[in-house]
Parts: sequence; C-alpha cells; structure tokens
Amino acid sequence: MNHLWATREAANGELSSTMRAEADLITDTFRTIDEIIELFDSRQADSTFARVCGFALAKARHFAFGCLSLVLDGLGQEAGALIRPFLEAHELLVYFRLDHSRAEEALEGRLPPAGEVAKRIKGKFHDFRKHLNEHASHFGFTTYSLRHLLDGEELKIRAVQPMLPLVLRRNIRDLWLNMILLLFEAFLCLQSDPAFEEHIQSLAQKIESIRERGLKVFEIEPA
Repeated sequence: MNHLWATREAANGELSSTMRAEADLITDTFRTIDEIIELFDSRQADSTFARVCGFALAKARHFAFGCLSLVLDGLGQEAGALIRPFLEAHELLVYFRLDHSRAEEALEGRLPPAGEVAKRIKGKFHDFRKHLNEHASHFGFTTYSLRHLLDGEELKIRAVQPMLPLVLRRNIRDLWLNMILLLFEAFLCLQSDPAFEEHIQSLAQKIESIRERGLKVFEIEPA
C-alpha cells in the first residue's frame, strides 16, 4: 500500500528542501487566516456578524487545506472541485461585510443562492467559476479534465499521478493566490467592525509582508 503515499512523500521531500520558501509561505498564510478566525471567535457570543464571518472563513480555510492535501497527492486538477465552494465562502464574506445585517440571513437559513450572492456583490469570479464548472466541479470528458490521466509518451492511463516539481510549484502558487485574496477579504471584514480596531495595524503589516513574500517567491509582477 506504500504506493498510495509515494507522490505525497515525494512532494513533502521537495517542500522540505528546494521548495522550502514556498512551504513556509503557505504555512504562514494558513496561520494568519487561523489568527483571524480566532479573532472572530472571540466576539461570536456578542456579534452575529463575527460569528458568521468566523464560520465562513473557517469553511474556506478547510476547503483550502483540502486543496493543498490533493495537490500534495498530485491531484491538482481534482482540487479544482474544492475551489468553487472556497470561492463561494469568500464571496459570502464580501456579502456580509457590505451589509452586516445580512449575517442574520445565514443563521436563519435565508441566504440567497451562490449565484445571487455573486450578483449582489458584483463578484469578480464569474469567469473562473464558469471554468471550474466546466472542467473541475463536475466530471466531464474534456481535454482539460482528462489530459493529466494519460502518460505523455505511451498514452497509457495513469492510476497514480507522479510528483512533478514544476507542477507542484505551480499548483501551490495558484492556491496561494486564492488564499491571499481570501486573507485580504477577511481583513476587510475585521476592519469593518470597530470592535477589532486594536488588531488592524499589526494584521495589516503581517498580511502585507506575506503578500510581498509571495510575489517574490513565485516571481509575480505586482499588478
């Protein structure tokens, strides 16, 4: 049964050596998200807004961690199935931030469908979600969905995905980009509530440091 974990073991080896900077970056991004979840949790007994933001952020964090786990197993394409609900959780944070009273809708089971939430907040993920819907969220016989299942040379169907350093790095980069956007939105939610004012400056500095490190590690030109 050891072959079940061979790809993950190889990925962990890569992350502990040549990709240590990427591993440290993704770890620190998760830690900062966890810090914000704890802040929301500290106020959940007194604030419906803090409670639902904490739930939404924690759920998004779980989806992101699930994506990372799949990526380590060489299943980056399949991880896309978790990115769509991750984006929905992200957009719910925007929805709550723009009108704190909407938090009551969540606790009373009156939230609009994800598509309607996206419309109300003028969401920016429409094209990305369409791509995920066509190629990742549902199984289909598209080239994008199937090409990684074939060995490039012999055209044999692969049962197990190999660990490819360039693919691993690209998938971790893509996950981090989604996570840093989530982190920005979580920060904006905190900033919109005066109860968290004392934490804003230190968190802003920490998040900016993570952003700058990510741009450098992944060699991304600032927008």
